[in-house]
Amino acid sequence: MEPLAFERWVLQQFRKVGYEANPTPTSGDGGADAIIRDPKNKIHIIMQCKHRQSGKVDKKIIEDLLRAKLTYHLENSLLVGISNQNYTNLALEHAKKNKIILIDRNQLLDFSNIFAKT
Repeated sequence: MEPLAFERWVLQQFRKVGYEANPTPTSGDGGADAIIRDPKNKIHIIMQCKHRQSGKVDKKIIEDLLRAKLTYHLENSLLVGISNQNYTNLALEHAKKNKIILIDRNQLLDFSNIFAKT
């Protein structure tokens, strides 16, 4: 799957569980690939996807998400990184410190349970 196809697939997974999922512009996205909204709870998810053929995803995903938070100024927002690979230990540490949710390749198939509406 190409990186843009992966992003579209992730957005479709959010839509399947009842979220509104809108991609950001391809250029000048402010660090986010999509803004996702839970219409029931009025929570926004600022999402960044990282698609890799191999290798772990580094802390740049965290930097992108923190930049996106400043760009989009959404109240009640969660920062979520999603990848088809695993993350480096440094990325995991930075995510925990900044309260960012990271979903890796092992969780993709359980996606609907992670974000299923309650």
